[in-house]
Amino acid sequence: MSLIIFGRSDDPQVSHIERTLAALGHQTFIFDGGDFPATHSMHFDVTNNHTTLYVNDKPIILADISAVYWHRFHLPEPTKVTRTQREFARQNCLSTLNVLFHATPIRWVNGMSSIRYHQSKPLQLVHAKRLGANVAETIITNVVHAAEKFVSAYSRIIAKPVYGGELAQHLWANKLPEDYWDQFKASGPITLQRYIQGTNIRTYVCGQQCVSAELSSDHIDYRTDDETAAIPHSLPQAIIRLSLLLCKDMGMVWCAIDWRLEDGGTYWFLEINPAPYFLRFEQETGLGITRMLVNELTAYH
Repeated sequence: MSLIIFGRSDDPQVSHIERTLAALGHQTFIFDGGDFPATHSMHFDVTNNHTTLYVNDKPIILADISAVYWHRFHLPEPTKVTRTQREFARQNCLSTLNVLFHATPIRWVNGMSSIRYHQSKPLQLVHAKRLGANVAETIITNVVHAAEKFVSAYSRIIAKPVYGGELAQHLWANKLPEDYWDQFKASGPITLQRYIQGTNIRTYVCGQQCVSAELSSDHIDYRTDDETAAIPHSLPQAIIRLSLLLCKDMGMVWCAIDWRLEDGGTYWFLEINPAPYFLRFEQETGLGITRMLVNELTAYH
């Protein structure tokens, strides 16, 4: 049986997991979607329902893949096509790869539906609230008068993109900055959320295991702070149970959950990520996240 990692070989986390699996004797392949179809190939025999994936010309029968670790999937980059043909060629490649994305009984850590759901942040927040998580007052909008009404109701607001990836911004005033008007027109809706005074907690869930740490930083978004320190943190049992429930109910077997721990002791849900980075976190805290993830990938190997 084979294991597949979605990502690039020069990504430290991808190479770390590949080396760990190889040291344990598992045949592991790194699949970079950007190398399809130039380097990687796929053959699907409809008549006999038989699929073979070729990674760097090495054949892997689809039925022999026990698990896929989805770290990052990069879009196919067709070569030797004109600019006008490129988008058609990319969609053609993605349609072919859908055979892999929807293959069963592969153990997906995590699968396509989880990745897509993560990109639907408004639904994720509503889902978390329905399961019992505290979610701060939030709107997602590009209706200027609605945004101004929301901002005027609170003294401190966090602003961030709906899609994610960019850094959160802190708004102190009870009025939107002038440049947000242009942003609404150019980039579309934005997430506005009541600011919670407190500290950041990150929880990693894998299967039935759960570890957490406080990300101590004076910055609004700790990702902008090179001095951010990760300190192991013990969650209350109720939040551990909620973390496991959030992961499972949102179709994941592995995730990172970001919380804001209010000064008064309340945990506020921010988001759940099905493909998180963890290497620096693990190195600073000593928490065995690699072991958790590898055990999940090889449980049915």
